[in-house]
Amino acid sequence: MDFMIRIINQQKDRYRPLFCTVDFYTQNQAVFKLWKQRFQGFTPTEKLKAWTVALSCLRRPDDWYGGLRKDSFAHTESQSTISFAQIFIDTPVRVPSKLPSNLLLDEALRTLKIKPLPDSCLRSLYYLNIYPLSLLGHIPSPRELLDYQLRGQRIITFNEDFESWPASVSNERDFLSFIIHDLIHADHFFKDNTNTLGQLGFYHFIEMIWLHDSLQDLCLSTEFKNGFEYIISDMNSHPVHLFKTLRAYLSQVLPNTEDSQNIWNSWILTWRAAENDCNALQKINTQLFSDIDALTVESFSISLGRKKLLGS
Repeated sequence: MDFMIRIINQQKDRYRPLFCTVDFYTQNQAVFKLWKQRFQGFTPTEKLKAWTVALSCLRRPDDWYGGLRKDSFAHTESQSTISFAQIFIDTPVRVPSKLPSNLLLDEALRTLKIKPLPDSCLRSLYYLNIYPLSLLGHIPSPRELLDYQLRGQRIITFNEDFESWPASVSNERDFLSFIIHDLIHADHFFKDNTNTLGQLGFYHFIEMIWLHDSLQDLCLSTEFKNGFEYIISDMNSHPVHLFKTLRAYLSQVLPNTEDSQNIWNSWILTWRAAENDCNALQKINTQLFSDIDALTVESFSISLGRKKLLGS
């Protein structure tokens, strides 16, 4: 089924969460200082593009170039004020001589393969002025990110305080990893308008049940709270998959089938959807849930997302 293909396509472009070690950030402070001076006067989005490319290539200074793309991204007006080669003057990064010296950064993003960066990350960087993104200097809370998504936006966590970058390395992510992670999620959220609307419909569902006493009680469980916050802030996927995952977390915390189904039904009633839409949602993660039910949930989520985006 088409909706299953769309779910599978959301799982591409995975990479190691811990992208760079502490040594990478401590040993390259002089290079970072040079780049910060070089990027002065850039707009925030230009800085994000330049820093992401610069750091990614520095990670593999002699082996970052993957050749020309077979299918370049659809052309849009360039915002670049710096050539790709200029970024790397007086740094350890080697730029192949076959690349034009006047190749602008945006055109490089559109046409080149940069090995450390997945396609979805490069696409987000190239379309930074088209995708509705907000740059934050801090990592947002799950609720904060949910609010951005409800407005049809995504965020990128980015700052130029390079001296603090070594301290930001944890077992899960580092400074560059957070940027790449956010860019990938932005692309998964925006590249397919239908899926964007479907996700918005699901987030609207979350907004409506947010103050439900049952949800607040469930979030007292660390297991449920962690899963719930992952769904609302860090899980770009097909709306059917989002609903199925939320329902699964509910069943894990409340193994009594009757109890979990009662809560699930109360959440669905909060939505005040049409009867056939409610029936489809009630059957999620049961043997009664059919392909027709999945298409019903998908269609309703898209319709609700469109209304949410239009402010109606």
